[in-house]
Amino acid sequence: MLAFDPGVRQSVSYVDGDVSEWAEDDVVTINDNARLSMKSDEKFIYLLIETDSFDKETLYLPIDIISGQGNTTFNGDSLGMGADFILRLDGQHNSALLVDPYYDATYYQYAIMSSIIDRNPAYEQTDTGVFVGAGV
Repeated sequence: MLAFDPGVRQSVSYVDGDVSEWAEDDVVTINDNARLSMKSDEKFIYLLIETDSFDKETLYLPIDIISGQGNTTFNGDSLGMGADFILRLDGQHNSALLVDPYYDATYYQYAIMSSIIDRNPAYEQTDTGVFVGAGV
């Protein structure tokens, strides 16, 4: 078992509603409706999403970690990029990090390497528009 703790030093961010610890250098993108900032340490990725116009219950945030790969659509909508993950922010009990099945390590281990579960050919193709994860 491994733990990636930031140690005894102060965390780079605290989830406490105080945005004074965030700086302009933390901003990763700005559009007409929102501003997204990010920080990280050995344990967590911290996101600050600032918007005045969000009126939906659920926010989906596409995350691209490998350029030129990933899904370009989700729920029939274009993402404008190839996303490897979707962060679903939907309350305390329904939020999840969804993954393109092509990158799902659990599927690879149990379906491809050990044949414990049945293979799903759709999970072995790229740009299917499908994401999997808890609560999906």
